[in-house]
Amino acid sequence: MHKRGPGRRRGLTGSTAIGIVLLFVATPTTAGPTHRIAPGETLSQIARVYRVSVKTLVELNDIRRPDLILAGHTLNIPGLSGAADEQVPQSAPTAPTSAQGSPSADAGAQPSSVGSAGVQAPSIPDNQAVLETQLPVVVDGRRYPSVAVRTTVSQLVAISPAALSEALGATIDESTHVALRSLGSDLVPVEQLGQAGVSARLDAQTLSIQVNVPPTARPALGVSLLPPGGYDGVERVYPGRISAGVTGALLLNDNLEDDRGALGQFAFSGFGNFGGITGINVDFGGSFNFGAEDDSFRRDAIILFKDDPQRAIRYSAGDLSPFLPRLGGATGVLGFSYERSYEELDPTRNIRPTGRRSFFLERPAIVEVYANGVLLSRFQSQGGPVDLGDIPLANVSNNVTIVVEDALGRRELDAFSLSSDLTLLAAGLSEFSFSLGALRDDQSSGFDYGDEWAATAFYSRGISDNLTVGAHAALSEEVVNVGASSALGFGAGVALFEFAVSESAVAGSGVASSVNFRGGPFLGEDRNDTLTVSLDYTSTDFATLADRFSTIDQEWLVAADYRFDISRRTSISVGGAYATRHGRDGADRFLNIGLSQQFGRVVASVIGRHGEFADGRQETGAFISLSLPFGERGRASTSYDSISETARAEYVRNRGFEVPDFNYRLGAIQRAGETQIDGELGYTTTRFEADVGVTSQVNGGGQAVRARLQSGIAFVDGMFGVSRDPGRGFYLFRPHPSLRGAQVTIESSAGSTTLGRSGLFGPAVAPARNPYRPEELRVGISGGPVGYDIGSGRYLVVPGARTGIGLTVGSDAYRTVIATLIFEGEPISLLYGYLRDDTGVDRPVFTNRSGRVALPNLSPGRYSVVFPAVNAGFTFEVDDSHDAYRDAGSIALERLQ
Repeated sequence: MHKRGPGRRRGLTGSTAIGIVLLFVATPTTAGPTHRIAPGETLSQIARVYRVSVKTLVELNDIRRPDLILAGHTLNIPGLSGAADEQVPQSAPTAPTSAQGSPSADAGAQPSSVGSAGVQAPSIPDNQAVLETQLPVVVDGRRYPSVAVRTTVSQLVAISPAALSEALGATIDESTHVALRSLGSDLVPVEQLGQAGVSARLDAQTLSIQVNVPPTARPALGVSLLPPGGYDGVERVYPGRISAGVTGALLLNDNLEDDRGALGQFAFSGFGNFGGITGINVDFGGSFNFGAEDDSFRRDAIILFKDDPQRAIRYSAGDLSPFLPRLGGATGVLGFSYERSYEELDPTRNIRPTGRRSFFLERPAIVEVYANGVLLSRFQSQGGPVDLGDIPLANVSNNVTIVVEDALGRRELDAFSLSSDLTLLAAGLSEFSFSLGALRDDQSSGFDYGDEWAATAFYSRGISDNLTVGAHAALSEEVVNVGASSALGFGAGVALFEFAVSESAVAGSGVASSVNFRGGPFLGEDRNDTLTVSLDYTSTDFATLADRFSTIDQEWLVAADYRFDISRRTSISVGGAYATRHGRDGADRFLNIGLSQQFGRVVASVIGRHGEFADGRQETGAFISLSLPFGERGRASTSYDSISETARAEYVRNRGFEVPDFNYRLGAIQRAGETQIDGELGYTTTRFEADVGVTSQVNGGGQAVRARLQSGIAFVDGMFGVSRDPGRGFYLFRPHPSLRGAQVTIESSAGSTTLGRSGLFGPAVAPARNPYRPEELRVGISGGPVGYDIGSGRYLVVPGARTGIGLTVGSDAYRTVIATLIFEGEPISLLYGYLRDDTGVDRPVFTNRSGRVALPNLSPGRYSVVFPAVNAGFTFEVDDSHDAYRDAGSIALERLQ
């Protein structure tokens, strides 16, 4: 059984809803400006926009059922004068401040040149199509739910401020929420976001909306399982009491020039949950390699954890990676941890930031490195730490994106810059992490542990909204590392100061310090300029838990990067770095200057680089790239690096969330006189994912073929399902037996993206994507009885870190009876009564002006309808053969004894 939130009110969809709404929503009687209800809007949302009460709207429009309003119906708006035929914008505009509302552009039209607030909208080239879709929001490298946008393939045109407010949740303070909601729920020119103190742009490479939230718009952080509002009439569904999910993938690789045959791997990842969101969770995974002489099993991290989301607390045991600042050294332990984090609680992300230009992989994966939206490098990496220092441009560009795809087809995105992750806490709030356990063997890419124990501690606290201080300690038998930090927000940026000292049994005493600044824009939102500055010092003998023997020889590192937009189509970047190493004379010096220009849909970029090394070597060259997006997820790009003499060309269509869907990639690379061609084709359905790829060395190096087939099993409270990836959480919607033969479809809140379908292999199942972030889903049926009532069809799912959510769509109470009631020869008009079933439960009923009554949600049984005002009523029965929708004609009421 699933849990439901309080205050559930059952709604109607389909032909039943239309009939009942026409019965109970009276025609407005007051002339004046009106509002046409948009799909998904509620009375409370409309009331907030026009700054009136729901009660006022109900009374003015004679609405008998406030929870049942129909898209396309017209509402009169009080307090506004004007002609009777004047229309207020269809979808929640800026609250009117004058006597006359200003209509918004039609949702399907091209955006106008001037927004409703007088803001100049972007100029769209004639050869670029404008489409409306939903894209995920990204703030500080962290992904949030999708919002409705209007965009070209390279430029964000318009966005829904109200939807952005809901998506950002606790990321922004209440005043920013109010400012965004006041701009309305309709799509407005993106420049209008400046009125709320935030800005947004399209990241064409990752197909996401990058939102800049300045420190002044940040709130006191907190975690809530439900949003503050905006989901009126939506049924809330919580995780089941017992759930589990396992995703498995079979991978095959065969070098056609090798006689040893194909090599295979079976990888799996899964979870078990007992008790729902606040219950006990276990996360596990592993892989088995076969076909080689050393067939072996390799396990992934096994973590047992319990969350207290209201306090943002997590208790964990197992293979852990406790948080430490960069100067403390992130590493792994087998032990216990106790932590508070106001960020999304997710202990087993495939990619974890551990410092500048480096990250940590939990399992082997394919890593792609992009600079300025163009692929720089694509390589296979084993589990463990990965440093990008040796990849061209990764150490000089501030616009580096990492895409990681593991054996289970999961793509994780992260962005890296020259600076550390700068974070401010609100005044009075604190975050911490404490752990104790055996240190992971740093010589192993698996989960092997020695007999050396370590304890870690981290604590930070917001002194004011613009000042956060912190301290850390890392203790083991060989290393003691302690330090302090301070994040200071001022002007348009944030500065982070870090200092640490260490004592190592091998290396001796050491010290390290770091100053980082990241800020912008300084020249106005239209310039979108950003500045990043970094200054690091590390002594010879400084050691961390991740580097107990002090093998890092970097001494000084000074780096800076500044980029700004000359126009909407032209941007410039300038950066440089100065680095010295212990035990070596001289320094390494780097300088890069970049220019990016958009020609229609084509983006051209040139980055000139010059480097002088301590050993006397010099290198000068350029990185030239062209990029052309296709649709929402396709992109063609080509590049040439004159220093490494590497040329690349690639066309890719990335995998999306919708099913069924396909993805493909075709690329070629030429380097050192060798040419390699690589292609891949994938297909995704509700039940499985499949990929096949071919790599060919043109110069006689042979060909290799690879294939992947993935599927999984989902279980929640006695319900089973088959899904492409239920191993990190899922939503399962199964049809009621009365819907035998019908298909259930799960869609995104916009109703435009199909996430899962029921069928031959059971219920509709979709992966859960955002732990602890409520997500609105729409559920529909096809092939069911005519007039079948499944309720509102809108659900607010509230997933935990590792949970399954299950729901049965439909019930025995799907039938509706419509009738005209006659008393003493006349229809009874606008009369209140109640419907009583054979269990004695009463439900209110009403007649309209014509005496028509609707009796919904009926299951087989005997019912009585009573109208106390006239002391009359009637009885009727519903049996299994009763149609889903029946018009009973005229029924004469009988006086009650």
